[in-house]
Amino acid sequence: MTPEGLIQSKVLAFARRHGVETLRLALMPGVAAGWPDSLLLFPGGRAVFYEFKRPGGRLSDLQKVRLDRLRGLGFTAEVFDNADAACSAILACLGTPPLHGAGS
Repeated sequence: MTPEGLIQSKVLAFARRHGVETLRLALMPGVAAGWPDSLLLFPGGRAVFYEFKRPGGRLSDLQKVRLDRLRGLGFTAEVFDNADAACSAILACLGTPPLHGAGS
């Protein structure tokens, strides 16, 4: 498994243990390229896109465009090259109030 894949696996397992639904957005190469690796669905209706990079890895220009677009639409889109930082962000998100009611 790649260094990026190891980080992703650890983080997604952590998220699931904490009640967060996870969707890997693995698309075929060349089809809708540049989108984040995963979508995390938090209790209360919060959706956060996660892009995983190997330690010190950089975003491609297309990835920067896609992340900027998601953020412009009001989504949270994060980039992580460290599993501990990503797991801390999950815990922080779990501690924030939901975007709306009880997930309705």
